[in-house]
Amino acid sequence: LGSLRSAQLSKIDLLEKKLAELNGEYTERYGRLEASRPRNAYRSYDCSVHIDTEVLENNNYQVYNASGTLFHSETGELLILTNFHVFQNAVGRFLLSAYARFKTPGAYPQPIELFAWDPVFDLAIAKFKTPPAYDGPIATFGSSDNLRPGEAVIAVGSSGGFPFSCSAGVIQNTNGLTAFNSHPALRVRTPSVILHSAAFGPGNSGGPLITADDGKVVGINYAVMDKGDEGIRMNFYMAIPGDDMARVLPRLLGGGRVEHGWNGWLRFSDTCEIPSNRCPGGARPVREGVIISSGAYDLFDEPRPNAGDVVLALNGAPTPTRILLCRELMDAAPGSVAELDVLRGDKFLKIKLPIVKYEIPP
Repeated sequence: LGSLRSAQLSKIDLLEKKLAELNGEYTERYGRLEASRPRNAYRSYDCSVHIDTEVLENNNYQVYNASGTLFHSETGELLILTNFHVFQNAVGRFLLSAYARFKTPGAYPQPIELFAWDPVFDLAIAKFKTPPAYDGPIATFGSSDNLRPGEAVIAVGSSGGFPFSCSAGVIQNTNGLTAFNSHPALRVRTPSVILHSAAFGPGNSGGPLITADDGKVVGINYAVMDKGDEGIRMNFYMAIPGDDMARVLPRLLGGGRVEHGWNGWLRFSDTCEIPSNRCPGGARPVREGVIISSGAYDLFDEPRPNAGDVVLALNGAPTPTRILLCRELMDAAPGSVAELDVLRGDKFLKIKLPIVKYEIPP
């Protein structure tokens, strides 16, 4: 019996020793993981604000909820980035006031006012009427062009009127819609939008879309579109891409309304690759371009564009994708004349492209 008990104790000692080793290994690994886990996602969550707009509609007092994202201007001024339709909802009504509330416990609502707006991209900047004493987190903006389907994101806002609600999801598509889609629910006429599965509802407009790994704001949530077919309904949660925001933000910081250029006489299709044997001399590497799919060609001076032409650049800036071409068109000044570098067969052409002011359809 003594030898049997001694053998059992030896086994117990070995098990305890092995358990201690596994425990130490787990603690070490978990500690490294915890130390490397970014805290920016939580700070970005705290950079959102709750917005209330108070309006008088048909002699009835109404309060509309929305969201916003805190950031600093180059001069250090604290500003709020949100959707233009947050303030546009007051068009045709009497806007009494607008307030923003920080996530800080016990924070009082701060009076705000519209400073700059872009109806095409549905973006706006609101200023505090009195600079608040705020030393909390502000947004760190990231690139939306680097997002990939399946990447984890967080949507923050006042969904359903509940301030600072959040939901998690994944990126579904970063090119979910064609340029200037006419669906009335979309509001924006951006070259593309981000589709994701982080659910939100009314009150989330203007709230940030945050990457879960590094906490960067890569989009501004603005709309939900439900689509039904034969009894099956799907919700698409949409955000304005961060790279489009980055192009518009410097112009918004100037105050007032931002205008965009466009050319409504041409339609562009998806990108293509151009084999080197289609280029003069066959010596050039493979290039990318955007196909002209249709247009009112008679409105152009010679040389006129044709269907099937491949646009390589606009005003010297390469346009390898439709999204980049649309961004360059929208940055062009209304009333100017842009120059397209076009490949037609084996010939390179330069085509003059009149730029007009982009008008939002009623």
